[in-house]
Amino acid sequence: MRSISFLFFVFLFSGLVLSECPDISKATAWSTLYPNLNAGAKVNISSIVLLDVSPSAVLDSVTIYGTLFVKDANLELKTGFIKIMNEGSLIAGGSDCPITQRVVFTFYGSYSKENTIGTEFDNGVLTQFGSKGLVVTTGGSIVLYGLVEGPTWTRISSTATKGSTQLNLQQSVGWKAGDSIVITSTDFSLVHDYTSTSRTFGQAYGFPFPDQNERKIIQSVSSDGKTVTLTTPLDFTHWGKDHQFAEVAHLNRHIVIQSNPEADADGFGGHWMMRRGKRIELSGVEVTRMGQRGVLARYPVHFHNMRFAFDVKPFIKDSSIHDNFQRCLVVHESHGVTVQNNVAYNTTGHCYFLEDGGEHGNVFNSNIGILANSIAGANQLLPSDDRAAIFWITNPNNTWINNVAVEGTHGFWFAMPQKPRNLGKIYWDSDPFMSPRRIPLGAFEGNVAHSNLQNGLHIDEMEAADGTTEIADYIPQLGPYTDVYPYGGAYVEARFSKIIAYKNRDSAVWGKTGLHFTECIFQDNSRGFMVNGKTVLSYSHITGETDNVGNPISLWGQPALARSYPSRWGTYGELLEGHSSYDNGGPQFSVGNVFENFVSTPARRAAALVPLQHGPFMLYPRNHFGHNLTFINSNRIYINYGNNDCEYGWNVLDADGSVTGIPGGAWIQSNETHFQREGCEWKVEWNAYVCPLFGEGYVQFSLVSPTFPGAAGGAGTGYDIPKTGARTIRGIVRPLGSDYYSGPKGEMQGGVLSSGFQYMHNVIARRSYSFEFYTDDGTPSFTPSTFSLFLGSSNPGDWVVFALPYPSGTTFTISKIRYPAGNNAPVDSFSKLTTNTYFFDNVTNHLYLLLQNDYSGQEFSDLFGYGVADAGFYNPLFIKASCGSKCQPTLTGVPPQFTLPPNLISETYSATLQGCQSLDSTDSQNAGKAFFFLHPNAESGNKELHYRIHHDLEGSGYSLSILNGPISQKGLSLVSQSIPFSTTGSSGIWYISRAQWEKLARGLLYVSLSDFNGKEILRGQIECSGTCSNPPKAYSDLSDACKPAYDTLSIYSENSLASPIDFTAWDKTNLTTNFAYTSDVLCGSTSLRFEFAPYANAFLVHWYNSAKDLVLDPKFKSLEFFAKVAPGFGSIPISVGSYSEYSEQTSNPMGPQNVDNFVLDETTWSRVRIPISKLGFGKFIGKVKSVYISFNQYPYKAGALLIDEWRWSTEEDTAISELSSFEIRKSSVICTDSPSGFTSIVGNEDGKTALLSSSSMINLPVILIVLIQLLL
Repeated sequence: MRSISFLFFVFLFSGLVLSECPDISKATAWSTLYPNLNAGAKVNISSIVLLDVSPSAVLDSVTIYGTLFVKDANLELKTGFIKIMNEGSLIAGGSDCPITQRVVFTFYGSYSKENTIGTEFDNGVLTQFGSKGLVVTTGGSIVLYGLVEGPTWTRISSTATKGSTQLNLQQSVGWKAGDSIVITSTDFSLVHDYTSTSRTFGQAYGFPFPDQNERKIIQSVSSDGKTVTLTTPLDFTHWGKDHQFAEVAHLNRHIVIQSNPEADADGFGGHWMMRRGKRIELSGVEVTRMGQRGVLARYPVHFHNMRFAFDVKPFIKDSSIHDNFQRCLVVHESHGVTVQNNVAYNTTGHCYFLEDGGEHGNVFNSNIGILANSIAGANQLLPSDDRAAIFWITNPNNTWINNVAVEGTHGFWFAMPQKPRNLGKIYWDSDPFMSPRRIPLGAFEGNVAHSNLQNGLHIDEMEAADGTTEIADYIPQLGPYTDVYPYGGAYVEARFSKIIAYKNRDSAVWGKTGLHFTECIFQDNSRGFMVNGKTVLSYSHITGETDNVGNPISLWGQPALARSYPSRWGTYGELLEGHSSYDNGGPQFSVGNVFENFVSTPARRAAALVPLQHGPFMLYPRNHFGHNLTFINSNRIYINYGNNDCEYGWNVLDADGSVTGIPGGAWIQSNETHFQREGCEWKVEWNAYVCPLFGEGYVQFSLVSPTFPGAAGGAGTGYDIPKTGARTIRGIVRPLGSDYYSGPKGEMQGGVLSSGFQYMHNVIARRSYSFEFYTDDGTPSFTPSTFSLFLGSSNPGDWVVFALPYPSGTTFTISKIRYPAGNNAPVDSFSKLTTNTYFFDNVTNHLYLLLQNDYSGQEFSDLFGYGVADAGFYNPLFIKASCGSKCQPTLTGVPPQFTLPPNLISETYSATLQGCQSLDSTDSQNAGKAFFFLHPNAESGNKELHYRIHHDLEGSGYSLSILNGPISQKGLSLVSQSIPFSTTGSSGIWYISRAQWEKLARGLLYVSLSDFNGKEILRGQIECSGTCSNPPKAYSDLSDACKPAYDTLSIYSENSLASPIDFTAWDKTNLTTNFAYTSDVLCGSTSLRFEFAPYANAFLVHWYNSAKDLVLDPKFKSLEFFAKVAPGFGSIPISVGSYSEYSEQTSNPMGPQNVDNFVLDETTWSRVRIPISKLGFGKFIGKVKSVYISFNQYPYKAGALLIDEWRWSTEEDTAISELSSFEIRKSSVICTDSPSGFTSIVGNEDGKTALLSSSSMINLPVILIVLIQLLL
């Protein structure tokens, strides 16, 4: 019976509410039920009632248990509060029959924090409704449809000049005479007078500048609805041209939610809170004088704790929220809300507001917010309200499309907390998929931000746990999320597209970490774009100054200038910036952008590309400018040297020459990171050097210590930007064996980190340097007794040696901060220096340390198709010296340059890339340069080929291949290796086999760049560019692989493992095995195919318990097997190890002394042999528990390893040291039509030369393929 009653009620409710127009036929008129209500009356509605009159008295409250319909008439209901209970409904109009008259709900009441409306408890959460306002409790419904005489806002179609009374509009409007509108400023924002005695608005002070948003009354509207005449003239010019069109917002609606006029005095208006109801549909509503200033959770429009409302689909559309006391519209722990086509104007604190950080799945579409007034003191809800934003965003997993933000401190402020706060903490604290700073972006497209006090889009200063803000990054990843590196799953792109930002006093966009901004328009900002971290700005148009001069004012008693300037202080000498490099983090890319009207004047410099000013750290040298950049009427580069390190530490790559005009690219660098290299030129108008490409490139090191020299002889004074106009010199870097002026000047001011005081500097990789400390007065100071040393912004293979002065007799403890853990051991000579050792020279009294980026895997940043190899901060060291807190060096000055240790000596190769060398595209005028270092691996002895490839092509989808064929043909693929990055400056490590080394030294390897169709665009022969050597001869010809002349004990042969052993994998989800593989066999008819997934670990044969321990005859001297890599992967280095019966583990990297071909590759089967003595159980002979094969680097993609004849052998390891005897060649041929600055040397195998030529330039959209061609 209970179920029947419930179904009947739902049917009745549906019949009354769900039709497009309310059915009021069964409603009883209010005038009949309540004809003579007294002031303060409490009305409880439990039936169906129609509000058909305006009660004369101010009621205490209206509580709705049934349904209250509202007649389409001029009505006003005045009350203390309206409360809609579970199953109750307030309905005014419908989607097909909106209210056309004026229906007003006015809330009365004086300031109070008492909970007169009541409470609600659900899901373990208590909600207090406070006093004065409109509340929809859980299960209630509110349906308000007012006639929308749209559009709710539009833009002017032409400039409206000061003194005019006419606005020409882009759209036809249905507005009426007498309506109120707001015309937005198209100049810079309001600035409060710095002389004010009540400075409560944070940074909003300076030379006073007026608010140019104008509220006006309509006198008439033209018949076509596109021309509006005003009752009074405009006070300011409003621009309507070239992407800068003033918005015009309509404020009036037919349904009004408001507070009594007396609320203006104390800011205590009504509040409108909605819980999860059956229907929440709001359209054409005007909300004014609402919100309760300084009272938490009391907002003009508040979607509160609806939780997952995707089925209910609550919305507010086409409404006007203006002149309110606190916020505009708040979404709080509600998911699935649509906010569309609304106008918000003139509020206090953040306007459109996501509250705690758990809010997701909401849509903000085509809303406009104008004038969010900052507030400080007791009425702040958040500390950040003194920098009020139009859109305050605490969770990126929402949608923002075509919104407009005008005159907040920031337009859009992404301020995500680590975890949701307050109410959100209750729901999300233990959820591993909720971490707002790492959740992928929903959508952000087509939004406009202009006339803001600071930034149009601000992605920084995010919420801390206590509600304050902290410097933080947005790093989007897939979940689940953790508190330890790498903190989550795969990194994903956050794409911000089609942003228009103009007349912002600071930046159009300011942000932190891995983001992509594309197809944007930035105009008339102090700075167009500055985002740190792994960032791309692509296919955007950045204009320094447009024809919109604004509304200039008289400054400091002087005549008005020709245009308005962004400075809050009325000054106009600040550098005008386009794309500015941030001082920490990267790489940052500029791709396909247009820079226009960055013109220097005698009073003010301007440049399209600049480094950050006023920052304490040197800039990231992995930054790339110059991917098809265009400059119109613009100075391209300018370094504004001042008091800070960021201006002196700039090394940026012009990737394709579109900045410098040098085909194939060049380096742009500041004076203090400039080395005297051949070909560098000083460009006066840029205040910078332009230098040719070179193999080593730049790295960035940082040194962090809790104590640094400050005042003379004292401890650090802490970071402060000098006010005297002179930099404080606290550290100098010099190349070893060099005088002061032969290398970078290296003065470093440093800055504060949470872990201490930091120096940072950019130096050329693969070199040695000294580091000396100075006090603030310029005298030599002590060396810190404890500090950390990092090598960042580096490529795989990069290394730097540092020498630091200490007192004679100092001892050290030097430990690795990251994997692999452990302490470095002292050695007695510089020649023994490795990443695992340190050397203190008792002659020079210097400590020598080696930092090397030895990451050899394929862990590259695939950055939105413009990725770059960057292994980051690798092998950081922590140093602790025995000389007390202040280690005064015994000797100072630059120590001599030692002969490098053998493990740091590389053979250098290079290739000049040209279209005229291509076999497919002889008319290409593209260019490039490739650099190679044949480098020893200190641990295994293998040879690594470190490569860095520069080119001026755009695209994605690289693969590195080795091809077999004569010079006149492309050849057949022997090895191919996918590389997930695709931009110039690409770098990495290729483990080279013995056979490949031979071809390299003979000049028979080529670099080839091809498009996604395989068409070759660029090619270049790799040549020895220094002193190069031959590889050793091969150890064996595999003649004894299948029928050895020595005794063996089989582990695997012909489809089976020998008893009593078994095969397993450490991670069975990543590793699978085929014991009877027949497609590629060395002996017999089958081989073992071991298939691995990306990031697989190892596989092993195992004797599971002591009863099955293998008993080896002492005659066996080694473990051996024959292996190769299946086609499609390339090459891979391995280690072989074991476990003894005592669970002792060994791991032995396989190198030339163990593997015939050095590494396993696709070209040939190779013997792998390791002496039993290296396996760690020799002293427990006969007790073998397991042997295993592991990868020296995690595979970056899926592949397979083939193994045959895995066995114990009586043979010893017999490495051959004799070198091959062929000639190392540097034969060459010149492309006569090569681009300026590039000549190519191409050799034929017979030593003869051939002339290649090029003709007209082609412009191809390409996906680049990097090929290394091996010619036999």
